[in-house]
Amino acid sequence: MADHDLFVGYNDDTQQFEPKRLEARFYDRGTLRVKFDDSEQYWREFVNKWWHHDGLSFRPVELSAEQQARLDEVNTNAVAVQYLSEVAEYVQYGAVSAETTEPYLATIAADVAVAEARVEKRRDELRQRLAERRYEEEVGGTSLADGTPVETSRAAQGQLTTVHQTLKEGFQTEVNWKGPTGWALVTLTEIAPIAQAASDHVQECFSAEKAVDDLITAATEADLEEFDVAANFETELAALRA
Repeated sequence: MADHDLFVGYNDDTQQFEPKRLEARFYDRGTLRVKFDDSEQYWREFVNKWWHHDGLSFRPVELSAEQQARLDEVNTNAVAVQYLSEVAEYVQYGAVSAETTEPYLATIAADVAVAEARVEKRRDELRQRLAERRYEEEVGGTSLADGTPVETSRAAQGQLTTVHQTLKEGFQTEVNWKGPTGWALVTLTEIAPIAQAASDHVQECFSAEKAVDDLITAATEADLEEFDVAANFETELAALRA
C-alpha cells in the first residue's frame, strides 16, 4: 500500500510513528475515497489526472482518544518501521491481522476487541467493493423489451427524471430527447417506459447491494475471508431479474 494511503507515517528524526496531517476525500465513479497525507499536492494531482474523480476536499486529521492511545502504544513498544501499514491499520481501526509476524502486534492480535475490529474492518472493505460493483452495474445501462438501449449514468438518470416530470406536469407536451440511438421527439407516452426501465434497473441494483450487504453482516470471520462480492452480487441480481 502506498504511503500516501496510510493513516500514520514514520518520522525518521524522532524515530516515532506519527499521524498524517491531512485527510483527503474525493469521489471515484460515485464511491467516496478517503486518503491521508502531509500535504495536498499529491492528491490534487491524482484527482485532476483522471476524469472519474471529483469532489476533492481536505480536512485536518484529528485522532480520537482511542487512536492516540494506540499510537502511543506502538511507539512505546518499539514496533519496527517495516510494519508501517500494519501499524497504520491498528492505530486507525484497532485491527491487527491474525497472520501478523510483528512480535508485539502478534501478542495483541487475539485480543477480543482487536479481533472484533479486524472483522469489522473486513466487512467495511467488502462493503466498499460491493458499492463499487453496484455502481458499475447501475450506470452500465439497460434496455427496453424491444432491445432499445437506455442510458443509466447518474447524469442520464437525472435528465430522464427531469424530462419525465416536465411532460407529466404538462410544462411541455413534447420534447427533443437525445438517447443512445440519437434524437427523437417524444411525448409522455414515449418517455414513460424509458423512465420506468431506468428506475427498475437502478432499484434492482440497489436491492441486490442491500441483499449482499445483509450477507456480509451475517458472515463469520472465516466466511468473510472467502467472501466473493462479485459472485454474490450477480446471484442476487439474477434472482431479482428472474
